[in-house]
Amino acid sequence: ELPFIPLALSVGLCFSLYHCSFSQLIYQFIYGVALTLLVISSKSVIPCIIAHLLNNLTVLVLEYFKVNIDLTNPILIIVGVIILVLFFVFTILDIVKEQKDKESISKDIKSKSLKGFYLSAFFGMLLCLILIISSVFGG
Repeated sequence: ELPFIPLALSVGLCFSLYHCSFSQLIYQFIYGVALTLLVISSKSVIPCIIAHLLNNLTVLVLEYFKVNIDLTNPILIIVGVIILVLFFVFTILDIVKEQKDKESISKDIKSKSLKGFYLSAFFGMLLCLILIISSVFGG
């Protein structure tokens, strides 16, 4: 019933489809949801931009120095999942607390803004889905 959940899932889906990488679809979706929750929790896009920059920079540095990380290593997977779960739990608890403390917004304004967001998100996801399908079947 919390409005940030459908928002975070929708943005996560848009984020993963925008990157047009079928092999990383699940990772990009989770990362998109996490970045959305970070924006909601911090009330600023700056931490999200920094996190995305650091992620991309890390990938570039590892590729440049030809560092190979075994992503199937069970210890790496367990530690990664624990960190991810802790991030989601603490961030969601922070958002829920903030929503309880905040004054409620009228349903009409909220409804109109969400309708506009979902309409825009739908067309964006449709475009990205077409790009993914054309890249998979187009060669």
